[in-house]
Amino acid sequence: MAKYWHIVVALLLAIAGLTINSFIERNSIQVSGQDSSVYHAQYYQLEKFLSYYDSISVHGGWSNIPEVKNILSIGVKDSVVLLLRRRLENENYLEKELITAPDSFTGQMTAALKTFQQNNGLIATGIPDPATIAALNIPAEKKTEQIRINMEQWKTFPIDTGRRYLLVNIPDFNLALIENDSTVLKMKAIVGRTYRKTPVFNARLTHIIFNPAWNIPSTILTEDILPLVLKDTSYLRKRHIRIYQTKRGETRKEVPTDEVDWKTVSEKYFPYELIQNPGKDNALGVVKFMFPNQYNVYMHDTPVKDLFNETERTFSSGCIRISNAIDLAEQLLKGKWRRKKIMQIIQSGETVMVNLPQPVNVYIVYFTAWVDACGKVQFRKDIYERDTTLPTNPL
Repeated sequence: MAKYWHIVVALLLAIAGLTINSFIERNSIQVSGQDSSVYHAQYYQLEKFLSYYDSISVHGGWSNIPEVKNILSIGVKDSVVLLLRRRLENENYLEKELITAPDSFTGQMTAALKTFQQNNGLIATGIPDPATIAALNIPAEKKTEQIRINMEQWKTFPIDTGRRYLLVNIPDFNLALIENDSTVLKMKAIVGRTYRKTPVFNARLTHIIFNPAWNIPSTILTEDILPLVLKDTSYLRKRHIRIYQTKRGETRKEVPTDEVDWKTVSEKYFPYELIQNPGKDNALGVVKFMFPNQYNVYMHDTPVKDLFNETERTFSSGCIRISNAIDLAEQLLKGKWRRKKIMQIIQSGETVMVNLPQPVNVYIVYFTAWVDACGKVQFRKDIYERDTTLPTNPL
């Protein structure tokens, strides 16, 4: 009987006619019967929402909404408005009420759409654009499975994260600095492309480098930069990139661009290293955060800030670019360096490494469903298509 608990709860919920909020509020008992210390608290919070979405699935889910062809503003009447209203009521974004014109678009619907968009990682415009309609049309059964898969993933997340830690949730494109279970700093992040994915792992951030040089990784060198250089060798000079050759038993030696026989090199044969000088155009920006790991992944600043305006930020080659690197450095060096000193170092152009007063745990995770601080369930797009199978290995 125990393994069917969620079905039983789903049926009881439907019979009782509870909304999602009232169910979560009333459901203070531990449904699974497991000790709450076994897994992270998120597991048990999602467990309650699992029952709610199960109940919706059991009773047929919700109807799909067709493409919205007309611009919906307050007072506009359209047959799709009624479907939109019912769909927002399904997940309790809009309260059920008797109104004289249910096919009329209202301010309450705009507010409900904004909340839905926020909870699904979309831009909160209050407009039922194609991306919003696509998210509204995700079946309840799929959301149930999404929660179930994420519950399994939360099983692998450490209960004891440390008093202070960094959390990067790849599908949410955000970084958070957590202290004593409270978020003290949050910022946008850019993660790896779908073909150069940011890996899931945990490590310890030990030091920060200001005005870093960029030792260009071999994949980026051969696949991205070399084709551009072969078309125009001035590419390297314009971007302050130097060429080095290292022979076994010898120190690294810089090679002038005009001494390279560019006709003999290719993606398969390039016996050189490329290093970009520190500076305002450096791909790593002015700050680099180091947490040694097998993937050679780190966090860094970036000179290309416009990409943070995008909703789906999969633009890197695996490393994590962050929108407010100086703010993070200031927080991590609190008690050791003040912002004024950080800015003086950056403005000097000198490359400086500084150890953190205490190492900080870093968790690079992949959660497409979780419960936020307000008790609302959050869903995100499965950008790397990792949710197709249940996890078997812990972080």
